[in-house]
Amino acid sequence: MNSYGAAVLANPHPCGHIVYPYTDENLVGQAVCLFSSAGIRDGEGVILIIAADHCESIKLRLHVEGFDVAAYEQTGPGYVCYD
Repeated sequence: MNSYGAAVLANPHPCGHIVYPYTDENLVGQAVCLFSSAGIRDGEGVILIIAADHCESIKLRLHVEGFDVAAYEQTGPGYVCYD
């Protein structure tokens, strides 16, 4: 991921929409974590619709960033990882 892509994900425009095409499976988790952690830190609601094969790695990345993922899962309506 280049610095421009990281900046867009870490500081998205309010009410904006980002399409992040990727060719490297290792970068998708990094991109989703960067984007969602920025929203959580700003006190915004974050909804992730994640393919099952990416779910655990994204949860782990968020945990490493210092988020109590289990607490978020219990306070929200829940989450679903799709196959």
